[in-house]
Amino acid sequence: MAALDIALIRERFTTFAPMLFDRGEMRCASVLLLLEENPEHGLDVVFTRRSSALGVHSGQVAFPGGGMMQGESLKETALREAQEEIALLREHVDVFARLSDMITITDFHVTPFVGYLAKQQSFLANPEEVARVFRIPLAVLAEPSKWVQKPYTYAGKTIDLWHLYDDGEDLWGVTARILFEFLGAIGLPSPIDSI
Repeated sequence: MAALDIALIRERFTTFAPMLFDRGEMRCASVLLLLEENPEHGLDVVFTRRSSALGVHSGQVAFPGGGMMQGESLKETALREAQEEIALLREHVDVFARLSDMITITDFHVTPFVGYLAKQQSFLANPEEVARVFRIPLAVLAEPSKWVQKPYTYAGKTIDLWHLYDDGEDLWGVTARILFEFLGAIGLPSPIDSI
């Protein structure tokens, strides 16, 4: 994979047009796909594993984020939730892109944002919401051979979903869908390119 720096990623988003959906009566949430410089191998993407004590989507790998509070914008939601969940230093984050709205099978309307953290920071997981904070190199995420399909059954329907197993974690579901759109927007491959 050719190395992409943050300047080129930003440039590729200048022509990106996200698909936006009316949220209607669905619960609103927003998440932050956070890019962070790693001097050893370029860019990392920051993920969390949600606490197993949470109700919906407990124990799943996710981007930092959560439900929107009254009176705040979707972007503010993503930043506030990332600060609450992983102690993100908001003043060091440049949110420079918005991805397409996603609808989950549990009827959440999720709006993803893309942000850049120029220097590494230590994250601190809020134990009430997050079991673990971890990073995966962008180069690993953009390697289609790292992804596998597995059947998933929900409400009596079975579909094949993509999974990436890395560092003992299982990345799948709406998090994978958001990631695939991000990879496509910046010109990197994902497993859906091979379908």
